[in-house]
Amino acid sequence: MSAICGLYRRNGAPVAADGVLSMLGRLLHRGPDGHAVWSKNAVGMGHAMLHVTPESLSEPLPLVAGDDAYAITADARIDNRADLIAALETGPSLKELPDSALILAAYRKWGEDCAIHRRFLLRHLGRAQ
Repeated sequence: MSAICGLYRRNGAPVAADGVLSMLGRLLHRGPDGHAVWSKNAVGMGHAMLHVTPESLSEPLPLVAGDDAYAITADARIDNRADLIAALETGPSLKELPDSALILAAYRKWGEDCAIHRRFLLRHLGRAQ
């Protein structure tokens, strides 16, 4: 299991990458495959990586969307990748994406409703929630 940490300052004060790295330093033993931090404005995230799936070998975490509008870090594994890719309706290019990028794509498509959509999709496919 990888390690993740994050900091959000509700007062809007900027989060320095050094502060996130300091938090992450206590967790590095959980992620022998590398670590990284990201911060922007009042949000900071850190990730100590442990590769557990083939897709995670190329997974840069924290992951920042190309337009810099969204960032994510996650210790996640999607078991129904094919179903999610089909629901995202963006073609076969998603098959090679790591799970965090699929989660980000789902959020970009459905916003905060992505979790609701997931439950609907699982019921529609006849799977337990």
